[in-house]
Amino acid sequence: MRIYPTDIQKQKINITLGHSRFIYNKMLERNKTVYARRGGHLNYYAMQNLLPEMKSYYPWLKEADSQALQQACKDLNTAYDKFFHKQAGLPKFHSRKGRQSYRTTQTRSMAVKQNRVKVPCLGWVESSDKRDWGNDYHICYETISRETDGRYYVSVTYKYETADTETRIYGKALGLDYKSDGLYADSEGNIADMPHYFRQSQKQLKRLQRQLSKRV
Repeated sequence: MRIYPTDIQKQKINITLGHSRFIYNKMLERNKTVYARRGGHLNYYAMQNLLPEMKSYYPWLKEADSQALQQACKDLNTAYDKFFHKQAGLPKFHSRKGRQSYRTTQTRSMAVKQNRVKVPCLGWVESSDKRDWGNDYHICYETISRETDGRYYVSVTYKYETADTETRIYGKALGLDYKSDGLYADSEGNIADMPHYFRQSQKQLKRLQRQLSKRV
């Protein structure tokens, strides 16, 4: 939902955005050294344990939402996990240009009401959401973002319990048994009607393999 923070709230958001980006880039700088030396990376807990020491070097980091700084470490850890699982390239430094965002998990300081949302370190912020949320939800985390046009948004991830209305039909069970030449056979005597492409192509495959073996 779009939010309309006051000037003071904007200043606090911008501080946390900048400090979160700073932590991400500083941790990435350390991880690049670790990766160059031993081909690994610092995990989330190792990076999180470095935060108190960094706050003593850079006391202005205390101005930001502490949970947002921890989430920056978690995001970098996720980026490295994806790299090592060959799902993405090496993590890159975050730029101050473009869309900026941070995530916070201080659930005790979060709430959503009609036309307003409560954000940690900001308090209640006016929003565009007109729905009546009620009281049966539990917020997991909030993501605050600033778009390139200067607009601010918050994404609320929440969970709630609801009645299971799915209709289940219980009837006669069907047994399946593996069959090497037909995939399966069921308890009623039916066999899977599947084509045997390999068996049909064996003669042609042998002929082609003989031709291949004579070539250089």
